[in-house]
Amino acid sequence: MEYSQARCLDLKPRVSIVIPVYNEGDNVQPVLRRIFEVVKIDAEVLVVYDDPSDTTVPAIEKLQ
Repeated sequence: MEYSQARCLDLKPRVSIVIPVYNEGDNVQPVLRRIFEVVKIDAEVLVVYDDPSDTTVPAIEKLQ
């Protein structure tokens, strides 16, 4: 669907912000907080990690 058609249907385009991480437990919280402060549109934030021992997931869970 083209954007012009979406406007006619009163739909807003959705934006996805994808953040690849690897052992970013110390950095991910400030980055996510800043994204949520700055981004003023309806957006989803996807944090992608590949290591089950990564420290990022527990850091993100603390934000909830």
